[in-house]
Amino acid sequence: MDPGITDPRTTDPGTTDPRSDEPGADPGTGGTDATHATGSTNATSTTNATSTTDATGTTDATDASVTTARNVSALLLALRAQRRSATVRVSGTPGGTIHLRDGLVVAVETPGAPTVEAILLKSGRISDAEWAGVCVADPSGELRGAELNHRALVGALELEVMCTAAVFDGAFAMSLSAPASWEVTDRVPTLSVEPGVEPARLTQETSRRLALLSRLLGAPAEAARARVHRLASEPVHSSRHVEILSCVNGRRTPRDIAFTLGRGLYPVLLDLVRMEGLGLVRRESRTTPSGRPSTAPRTAASAGQSPYAPPERGPLPRRSPGGHGPKSSSSPGETNSA
Repeated sequence: MDPGITDPRTTDPGTTDPRSDEPGADPGTGGTDATHATGSTNATSTTNATSTTDATGTTDATDASVTTARNVSALLLALRAQRRSATVRVSGTPGGTIHLRDGLVVAVETPGAPTVEAILLKSGRISDAEWAGVCVADPSGELRGAELNHRALVGALELEVMCTAAVFDGAFAMSLSAPASWEVTDRVPTLSVEPGVEPARLTQETSRRLALLSRLLGAPAEAARARVHRLASEPVHSSRHVEILSCVNGRRTPRDIAFTLGRGLYPVLLDLVRMEGLGLVRRESRTTPSGRPSTAPRTAASAGQSPYAPPERGPLPRRSPGGHGPKSSSSPGETNSA
């Protein structure tokens, strides 16, 4: 997801609900210019957001906005306009999977941030045995939220908060690097939030988080990958800071700490900012590892001096006519006598 570079012109204005707050809406009229996005499509060629493929198999004009989306943010807005229930698989580092129901984002799964399952288990909110029982009762994975409620393991409101937080945190983690590619596939079952998050809201919140961490930490992507070291022991009064310090060993990154504790990546980064200000931890600066060839620029040698001057040595031996071996000479044309 590239929330910072979302171009509102990548969405199909003819499919945007004028009552929505998605980019591209004209604040003065509540609608959009039908020719703004493509420069050639007129108002009669646009289709309703709820229209789908017709009986002959002809694809709607709305599908064009999906295939021509220039980033994941524009893709999600186009899918929202179609009210699609689908799965967007994004490749990259870390990459991930975005689940949609009626165009709303209901779950985001990525190796860059803990999922709802990881949060429930790692935080100790439920046990491994309890989660295994839920999975057995619902092998498909679509109704696990209801099963958690039915077993009184997690309340409905608490689960909604967890799922919503995981959506925003997963989108933030995916935005730390540019996606390599993406693919829209059929929907797959997953533990999700109901009814879901508007793509426009998700993009705006991700952009806000990136901007805030950029001011506090510099490059958020580098901060998420930097190893964290503990400094001299100081009194710690926050239980959240105590938990993080218990995971800091000089090798773990903020992402590692988030997975260890079952907490979101973004909240962990914010806590580390505060802890760094209190002198409790420091982030490891990225330096050239020992033994790696240096990539530092080389300065030019001073005039008359070569940086690769060979050692001084005497004249090379040369073979004399009729001789049986090399003989050295002190000057050209002179041969040393035996």
